[in-house]
This record gives sequence, structure tokens and C-alpha cells, in this order.
Amino acid sequence: MPLIVNFLVNGKKYRPWALREVFDEQTSILALWDSLNLKRKIVGFSAVDTHENQNIRARYLKDGRVEWVGPNANVIDTMKVKFWNKWLFHEPDENGWVFKWMIDTYKEGFNYITNYLLADTLTVPSLADHLKKGHLYTAFKSLGDARGFMYYTRNYEDNISGIIGDSVRLDQVKELNAVSPLPGQFRLIHDGKTVDVSSGENYQYSWTKPVEKGGYRIEMHIKLNGKFVPWIYSNPVYIY
Repeated sequence: MPLIVNFLVNGKKYRPWALREVFDEQTSILALWDSLNLKRKIVGFSAVDTHENQNIRARYLKDGRVEWVGPNANVIDTMKVKFWNKWLFHEPDENGWVFKWMIDTYKEGFNYITNYLLADTLTVPSLADHLKKGHLYTAFKSLGDARGFMYYTRNYEDNISGIIGDSVRLDQVKELNAVSPLPGQFRLIHDGKTVDVSSGENYQYSWTKPVEKGGYRIEMHIKLNGKFVPWIYSNPVYIY
């Protein structure tokens, strides 16, 4: 009931955030991913299950009545607009739809979570190559655009020795670094275990003991309604 009330009250102006209330962090899936990466490199990416098939739409007819259309594009019913149902409708959008409470639209679905791929050019060979290399992070775009995020390693000459998804030799890693377009809480995950937590727009991690081999991925959480929620998941940097 609180989720339904929240959507009814805030679903027009703050629709992506209201819909996000149904989200639960998929800790078991993340744990499985971490366990698989112990054996071989598994590139992680996100996907949305959006079909725009939950929608009930409405549009005005020439006689002033409203026609209701179901998910299968078939007409469900027609009705007159009166004082008791007028609040359901807004002015026709660019496609002629007037029902305020459409859900599961493509616009909402594909902006819910997004993959960000680091590539040289927008060509199929380049994109495919960098995808296979794991030069990718994923973010809940409805919370904020994550363009500008970067996660990388530096060597003892203070040069960048690897980025998201790369495998880097032990002797080429002095520290791990990350930068973010928004401030938040960085969480460093090593082989499935959180080893460091730090807040800000920039992140740096240096070892106080010999560098341990394994996969090091970054999660970034930002504050929403007074608590930290997941925003970005990076692919690991693999130190060998």
C-alpha cells in the first residue's frame, strides 16, 4: 500500500523515483557474479525487462468521449469525460494519449538502468571488442547520468596502467582510483568482499600491505531519501 500511495501522489512529477521504490538490491546475483569471477573473467552488464505491454492508454475521440486501449492495442471501452473522471486525463501528448498513469513505458524502462561502454569509436568492431574486454560499467540512470565515471589503476611511475575490465600485472599496480560526476559512497569489492568504503567525488585506494591478486570492482551508492542506494556497478580490474 505505501508503494501504491507513493506512486499515486508522486508518480507524475517524480515518476522514475516513485517506480524505483519497488527495487531490491540483487545481492545474491552480485555474489554469484563475484564467485564466477574467481574462476574466469565474466563481463557484467545490465538489462531491462521492458516490453511496454502493461500499459492501458486512453485517447479522445472526435465526439469528445475517451477511448480506452489495452496492451494488445485493442479497444477496451469508451466513456464520457465527467467531473468524477476528468482528473485521470491530461492534454494529449505528441501521440494523442491522455491517460496520466501509463506504466512500463519504453522511456521509463530503458532509462531505469543503462550500460556505459568505453570505446574508441562508435563502430560495431570497436564496441564488440571493448564489450568483450569488460570496459563497461552500469548505472541506474533514473538517479543520475553516470557519464564521466571512470575506474582505473596507477603504477609506481604514476601512470595509468589499466581501466575497468583490464587485467593488470601485480608489479604494475600501486593504487586504485575512481572519479564520479556525482558525489557518493564508493565501495571497493575484492573477490566478493567489501574491503574499503569512502565518500566523495574521487576515490583512491592504496594497500598498506602487499597487494593481493584478484578482481577489484567498484560500487557507487548515492543518497536517496536519507539512505545510500546503489547507483553504479563497475566491472572489475583483475590483478594477477
